[in-house]
Amino acid sequence: MNLKLRLVDDAAKVHTYSSTIIAAALGAVSVASPFIEAAWTGMPDEVKSLLPDSWRLAIAIAVGCLAIIAARYTTTAPKTTTATEAADGDASTAAK
Repeated sequence: MNLKLRLVDDAAKVHTYSSTIIAAALGAVSVASPFIEAAWTGMPDEVKSLLPDSWRLAIAIAVGCLAIIAARYTTTAPKTTTATEAADGDASTAAK
């Protein structure tokens, strides 16, 4: 197996890839996990009892899956305009 490391073709736009955004979000969560844990342990027991123990993992998995689905079906690419939209924009600018 001969692997060569190289940059992606459009490395300048890698921050717009959904996989990069997900990896950055997961990295931020892992960095913040001690603070999240401290906040959870600092909560009163009455508040903790509102959420059953068996639901914690299910909620975490659901949030993770929804984040992946949202990243898959969204984009950060700029919106392209058609010729008619561009002409309408020019007309509205001229009217002002």
